[in-house]
Amino acid sequence: MSSLSFLTHAQFLTITPRGIHTTDLTLYPLFGDSALRPIAQVGQVRSGQTALLELDPSLLPGEFAIRYDYRANASDAPYPSEQYVIIGRQGLRILLNPVYTGKSDSVSLLDDGGENEAWQTFLADNAIRRAPVERMRQWLDEEPASRKAYYRQFVKEYTRRRQAYLDWLEGRKVAHADMLASRLMSFSGIPAPAAAGESRATQAVRHLSVLNLQDSLLLHTRFFAQYLDGFVQAGLQQLASPASADSVILSLTAGLLEAASVASPRVYGAVTDYLYLQFLRSGIDAGMELLARHLVRPACQSRNKEAITRKLAAMGKVQVGLSAIDVEIPLAGKAPARLSQLTEGRPMSLLLFWSAGCSHCLELVDRLSRYTQQQEIGRQLQVIAVSVDRSEADRSKWSAMTPGLLQWRHAQCPEGPSSEAARAFGVLATPTMFLIDGSFHIRGIPQSMDELIQILAS
Repeated sequence: MSSLSFLTHAQFLTITPRGIHTTDLTLYPLFGDSALRPIAQVGQVRSGQTALLELDPSLLPGEFAIRYDYRANASDAPYPSEQYVIIGRQGLRILLNPVYTGKSDSVSLLDDGGENEAWQTFLADNAIRRAPVERMRQWLDEEPASRKAYYRQFVKEYTRRRQAYLDWLEGRKVAHADMLASRLMSFSGIPAPAAAGESRATQAVRHLSVLNLQDSLLLHTRFFAQYLDGFVQAGLQQLASPASADSVILSLTAGLLEAASVASPRVYGAVTDYLYLQFLRSGIDAGMELLARHLVRPACQSRNKEAITRKLAAMGKVQVGLSAIDVEIPLAGKAPARLSQLTEGRPMSLLLFWSAGCSHCLELVDRLSRYTQQQEIGRQLQVIAVSVDRSEADRSKWSAMTPGLLQWRHAQCPEGPSSEAARAFGVLATPTMFLIDGSFHIRGIPQSMDELIQILAS
């Protein structure tokens, strides 16, 4: 491979490794739908050669991770290392020793418009300036409000230091206003202290006030979703009891949506999409109804409008206690069969929608397989495992795995979540389980293996 380091067009990243025998390169975005999924790969790059990785311009500028699976010597097994970088619209050229990705004297980042240097300099300065203010804020959060002189003086001093820090932060953001680095800096802002008795909506506005919600480049950072997480988690820490978690989450997220409704359409849509995933993972169906009220607004550019609409349509039909939907199941290597035929005469059947390319699915399948191998459980419960794998790579993994799951009935839906079976049950993410009893009624919709075992034991 000849050197291509002169190519610094925005659509390309060039990497020249040094000090090793060979390395494989994999590029991952840290944001958006493709977060932590490989978008470009080059294998067997020798020391001194230059690899060219093509990028989608719509992802630039953005934060990325680069994985190096390097061999120091020809006979060595590959060893991994990782590097986080900002790639601006002008592209990036990297010269480095993959063994020492964390050492500045072993890494050169070129043609990036100063993005990475600005960000690294900020991180070093910010660690010193923010820490004392953060400690004071933590003390105020833990200390009951008081009219005593020491408390009033502490609040006064905290207010002064917080403002001084925010003035410094604003100066850094203005100095780098044309860079993605300035958007990363925004997430270090410290919201104003909470007022007594303020509503969830006011809390959300206060939390998001440190961000410029009209700037859609915020979505090109790994911090946007983390910042929303921080708001929800802080609210949950104030719970009086775990039983109220769902209602508190709904209240918190309603506040986030209202605060985001004045944001740019992309940011508003991104908040909606973030909450959609949270509701899916936690099984809070009422959250889908909340999202639906925002999806009808033209300013909400959600990427999941169709999926949320499908979920809402299925929610009225797929509920515990109702009859299961008698959809056709495309059995692997056999003629399709109705779900009612497959469950007939069985005390319990678990309809599992899964993907061999989903790490959570693999964990569940491993545990569920061992569980159903128990003789007593095997007599009581059959598993109907429906694959919604779409890529050739994931289907190959599925083909390799199914021989080890002989006690299950297997089906494959090449259309993925768009298949008739998945749409009928409102399946939008994997793994998703439905427990069906001998009378063809839905006994439970477990969100985890532990919940499945609990339902079966009840």
